[in-house]
Amino acid sequence: MRAATFCLHMRRLMRDREGNFAVLGAIAFIPIIGAAALAIDFAGAYFEAEKIQSALDAAALGSVRAYGEGATEEEAYDAAQKFFWSNYALPQESVVDALSAATEASTQALPRCCRTPICGQWCDQR
Repeated sequence: MRAATFCLHMRRLMRDREGNFAVLGAIAFIPIIGAAALAIDFAGAYFEAEKIQSALDAAALGSVRAYGEGATEEEAYDAAQKFFWSNYALPQESVVDALSAATEASTQALPRCCRTPICGQWCDQR
């Protein structure tokens, strides 16, 4: 009964041309926002999976190289963990956290190098 009444009201609403655009626009707005939210979530999940896969590939290559150079299985496992965590950053909760993590790493003192591209002279190591 209610479904038939609802269908009747919807048909009457579709036939009525007075102010129809606003009502139908409001009704169509909900699925459009839902589709946009799903697209954003799926894109985020895809990029996160791609980031994890890249870190796993680096870890596999690093552990195989360490094992091939004579390391034990435990040392190769440690090398794999080191490669994984150096190539994978945990997802940040907000943009503020991501920006603060980026600036914290960049404000650390950098070691002095030899033959810098700027001056081309030898610098003292510290």
